[in-house]
Amino acid sequence: GSGLGTTGVPKVESFDEPNQKNVAFMREIIIDILGPVYVLNAPWVAVKAFNWFQSLVPERFSRKLVLLDGDGTADPDFLDLVGESQLKHLLATRVGLLSGEVDGDFGDTVVSAGESLSKCRDLKRGESISWATTVEAGDADSWLGVSDIISSATVIFHPELNAQEVAEDEVSLEELPILASDGEVTREYTADRDCVITLCWSNEHSRMRAKGLRYHIELQAKPSS
Repeated sequence: GSGLGTTGVPKVESFDEPNQKNVAFMREIIIDILGPVYVLNAPWVAVKAFNWFQSLVPERFSRKLVLLDGDGTADPDFLDLVGESQLKHLLATRVGLLSGEVDGDFGDTVVSAGESLSKCRDLKRGESISWATTVEAGDADSWLGVSDIISSATVIFHPELNAQEVAEDEVSLEELPILASDGEVTREYTADRDCVITLCWSNEHSRMRAKGLRYHIELQAKPSS
Protein backbone atom coordinates (compact mmCIF):
# COMPACT_ATOMS: atom_id res chain seq x y z
CA GLY A 1 0.00 0.00 0.00
CA SER A 2 0.94 3.64 -0.16
CA GLY A 3 -0.16 6.96 1.26
CA LEU A 4 1.18 10.16 2.78
CA GLY A 5 3.51 10.10 5.74
CA THR A 6 3.53 12.65 8.55
CA THR A 7 5.91 14.86 6.54
CA GLY A 8 3.62 14.95 3.52
CA VAL A 9 6.00 12.82 1.48
CA PRO A 10 4.40 9.86 -0.31
CA LYS A 11 4.81 6.69 1.74
CA VAL A 12 5.40 3.36 -0.04
CA GLU A 13 5.64 0.50 2.44
CA SER A 14 7.22 -1.90 -0.05
CA PHE A 15 10.09 0.56 -0.42
CA ASP A 16 10.28 2.17 3.01
CA GLU A 17 10.86 -1.01 5.02
CA PRO A 18 13.86 -2.27 2.98
CA ASN A 19 15.20 1.28 2.81
CA GLN A 20 15.14 1.65 6.58
CA LYS A 21 17.15 -1.56 6.88
CA ASN A 22 19.69 -0.20 4.41
CA VAL A 23 19.95 3.06 6.34
CA ALA A 24 20.44 1.20 9.62
CA PHE A 25 23.12 -0.98 8.02
CA MET A 26 24.97 2.06 6.64
CA ARG A 27 24.91 3.71 10.07
CA GLU A 28 26.59 0.65 11.52
CA ILE A 29 29.41 0.46 8.98
CA ILE A 30 29.95 4.12 8.08
CA ILE A 31 32.61 4.64 10.73
CA ASP A 32 34.56 1.65 9.45
CA ILE A 33 34.60 2.68 5.79
CA LEU A 34 35.50 6.32 6.36
CA GLY A 35 39.15 7.30 6.38
CA PRO A 36 40.71 9.30 9.21
CA VAL A 37 39.86 12.99 9.54
CA TYR A 38 42.62 15.37 10.67
CA VAL A 39 42.01 18.85 12.07
CA LEU A 40 45.10 21.07 11.89
CA ASN A 41 45.96 24.08 14.05
CA ALA A 42 43.29 23.22 16.59
CA PRO A 43 43.35 25.30 19.81
CA TRP A 44 45.50 23.78 22.55
CA VAL A 45 42.52 23.55 24.92
CA ALA A 46 40.45 21.71 22.29
CA VAL A 47 43.25 19.18 21.73
CA LYS A 48 43.55 18.47 25.45
CA ALA A 49 39.77 18.11 25.86
CA PHE A 50 39.50 15.84 22.84
CA ASN A 51 42.34 13.60 24.02
CA TRP A 52 40.52 13.15 27.33
CA PHE A 53 37.21 12.50 25.56
CA GLN A 54 38.80 9.80 23.39
CA SER A 55 39.11 7.50 26.41
CA LEU A 56 35.33 7.53 26.82
CA VAL A 57 34.36 6.33 23.34
CA PRO A 58 35.12 3.10 21.46
CA GLU A 59 38.45 3.06 19.64
CA ARG A 60 36.76 2.44 16.27
CA PHE A 61 35.24 5.91 16.63
CA SER A 62 38.06 7.84 18.31
CA ARG A 63 40.75 6.72 15.86
CA LYS A 64 38.87 8.30 12.96
CA LEU A 65 39.30 11.87 14.21
CA VAL A 66 42.64 13.43 15.09
CA LEU A 67 43.12 16.98 16.39
CA LEU A 68 46.59 18.51 16.02
CA ASP A 69 47.63 21.81 17.56
CA GLY A 70 50.20 22.37 14.81
CA ASP A 71 50.30 22.30 11.01
CA GLY A 72 50.82 18.51 10.85
CA THR A 73 54.48 18.55 9.86
CA ALA A 74 55.52 17.12 13.24
CA ASP A 75 53.09 14.18 13.14
CA PRO A 76 54.66 11.09 11.47
CA ASP A 77 51.31 9.33 10.81
CA PHE A 78 49.87 12.40 9.11
CA LEU A 79 53.00 12.88 7.00
CA ASP A 80 52.82 9.24 5.87
CA LEU A 81 49.20 9.73 4.89
CA VAL A 82 49.47 12.94 2.84
CA GLY A 83 53.19 13.03 1.97
CA GLU A 84 55.59 15.62 3.37
CA SER A 85 56.19 17.40 0.06
CA GLN A 86 52.49 17.69 -0.74
CA LEU A 87 51.73 18.99 2.76
CA LYS A 88 54.41 21.67 2.49
CA HIS A 89 53.03 22.68 -0.91
CA LEU A 90 49.49 22.98 0.47
CA LEU A 91 50.61 24.99 3.49
CA ALA A 92 52.67 27.30 1.33
CA THR A 93 49.71 28.21 -0.90
CA ARG A 94 47.05 28.79 1.74
CA VAL A 95 47.86 32.44 2.44
CA GLY A 96 44.70 34.57 2.53
CA LEU A 97 42.34 31.82 1.34
CA LEU A 98 40.32 31.70 4.58
CA SER A 99 40.87 35.17 5.99
CA GLY A 100 39.87 37.01 2.82
CA GLU A 101 43.15 38.93 2.69
CA VAL A 102 44.35 40.37 -0.62
CA ASP A 103 47.82 39.05 -1.34
CA GLY A 104 49.15 42.03 -3.27
CA ASP A 105 52.49 42.37 -5.04
CA PHE A 106 53.41 45.72 -3.49
CA GLY A 107 52.58 47.82 -0.50
CA ASP A 108 53.63 49.48 2.75
CA THR A 109 53.18 47.63 6.00
CA VAL A 110 54.39 47.45 9.58
CA VAL A 111 55.89 44.20 10.86
CA SER A 112 55.28 43.95 14.60
CA ALA A 113 58.04 43.07 17.05
CA GLY A 114 58.66 39.33 17.05
CA GLU A 115 56.57 38.79 13.90
CA SER A 116 57.18 38.30 10.18
CA LEU A 117 55.51 38.90 6.81
CA SER A 118 55.28 36.14 4.18
CA LYS A 119 54.21 36.11 0.53
CA CYS A 120 53.86 32.98 -1.64
CA ARG A 121 54.08 32.81 -5.41
CA ASP A 122 53.87 29.95 -7.94
CA LEU A 123 56.70 29.70 -10.45
CA LYS A 124 56.95 27.62 -13.59
CA ARG A 125 60.27 26.33 -14.82
CA GLY A 126 62.25 29.17 -16.34
CA GLU A 127 60.21 31.95 -14.69
CA SER A 128 61.92 34.51 -12.47
CA ILE A 129 60.83 36.53 -9.49
CA SER A 130 62.36 39.65 -7.99
CA TRP A 131 61.41 41.39 -4.78
CA ALA A 132 62.49 44.85 -3.73
CA THR A 133 62.60 45.81 -0.06
CA THR A 134 62.94 49.14 1.70
CA VAL A 135 63.06 49.38 5.48
CA GLU A 136 61.84 52.68 6.90
CA ALA A 137 63.87 54.49 9.53
CA GLY A 138 62.24 54.50 12.96
CA ASP A 139 61.94 57.19 15.63
CA ALA A 140 64.00 55.11 18.07
CA ASP A 141 66.88 54.37 15.68
CA SER A 142 69.17 56.88 17.40
CA TRP A 143 68.67 55.00 20.70
CA LEU A 144 68.34 51.37 19.62
CA GLY A 145 70.27 51.25 16.34
CA VAL A 146 69.28 51.31 12.69
CA SER A 147 65.98 49.54 11.88
CA ASP A 148 66.46 46.28 10.03
CA ILE A 149 64.54 43.34 8.56
CA ILE A 150 65.82 39.83 7.76
CA SER A 151 64.96 38.83 4.18
CA SER A 152 64.80 35.14 3.29
CA ALA A 153 63.00 32.76 0.93
CA THR A 154 62.08 29.08 0.84
CA VAL A 155 61.45 27.19 -2.42
CA ILE A 156 59.26 24.07 -2.38
CA PHE A 157 59.24 22.07 -5.60
CA HIS A 158 55.99 20.55 -6.81
CA PRO A 159 55.29 17.05 -5.41
CA GLU A 160 54.77 15.39 -8.78
CA LEU A 161 58.44 15.95 -9.60
CA ASN A 162 59.73 14.39 -6.41
CA ALA A 163 59.45 10.88 -7.84
CA GLN A 164 62.25 11.73 -10.23
CA GLU A 165 65.84 11.50 -9.08
CA VAL A 166 66.43 15.10 -8.09
CA ALA A 167 68.74 16.40 -5.43
CA GLU A 168 66.23 18.24 -3.23
CA ASP A 169 62.53 18.95 -2.89
CA GLU A 170 63.10 22.14 -0.88
CA VAL A 171 65.80 24.80 -0.83
CA SER A 172 66.29 27.94 1.26
CA LEU A 173 67.85 31.16 0.08
CA GLU A 174 70.42 32.81 2.32
CA GLU A 175 69.10 35.15 5.00
CA LEU A 176 69.96 38.77 4.21
CA PRO A 177 69.77 41.57 6.82
CA ILE A 178 68.41 44.77 5.24
CA LEU A 179 68.99 48.05 7.07
CA ALA A 180 67.05 51.27 6.74
CA SER A 181 70.31 52.88 5.66
CA ASP A 182 70.62 50.44 2.71
CA GLY A 183 67.77 52.02 0.76
CA GLU A 184 66.00 49.72 -1.71
CA VAL A 185 67.45 46.20 -1.88
CA THR A 186 66.39 43.81 -4.66
CA ARG A 187 66.74 40.04 -4.67
CA GLU A 188 66.01 37.59 -7.50
CA TYR A 189 65.37 33.90 -8.08
CA THR A 190 64.92 31.89 -11.30
CA ALA A 191 63.12 28.55 -11.07
CA ASP A 192 64.75 25.52 -12.65
CA ARG A 193 61.63 23.47 -11.82
CA ASP A 194 57.95 24.19 -11.11
CA CYS A 195 57.76 25.35 -7.52
CA VAL A 196 56.24 27.58 -4.87
CA ILE A 197 58.47 30.27 -3.38
CA THR A 198 57.71 31.80 0.00
CA LEU A 199 59.25 35.22 0.55
CA CYS A 200 59.74 36.19 4.18
CA TRP A 201 60.54 39.48 5.88
CA SER A 202 61.30 38.68 9.50
CA ASN A 203 61.30 40.98 12.53
CA GLU A 204 61.41 38.04 14.93
CA HIS A 205 64.83 39.09 16.20
CA SER A 206 63.37 42.34 17.56
CA ARG A 207 61.43 42.15 20.83
CA MET A 208 60.85 45.87 21.26
CA ARG A 209 60.36 47.58 17.91
CA ALA A 210 57.96 47.26 15.02
CA LYS A 211 59.52 47.94 11.61
CA GLY A 212 58.08 49.86 8.69
CA LEU A 213 58.51 48.01 5.41
CA ARG A 214 57.90 48.71 1.71
CA TYR A 215 57.97 45.80 -0.75
CA HIS A 216 57.46 45.27 -4.47
CA ILE A 217 57.27 41.81 -6.09
CA GLU A 218 57.62 41.25 -9.83
CA LEU A 219 57.26 38.04 -11.84
CA GLN A 220 59.05 37.63 -15.15
CA ALA A 221 57.85 35.03 -17.65
CA LYS A 222 60.21 32.48 -19.15
CA PRO A 223 62.11 34.06 -22.05
CA SER A 224 60.84 32.90 -25.42
CA SER A 225 63.31 30.69 -27.30
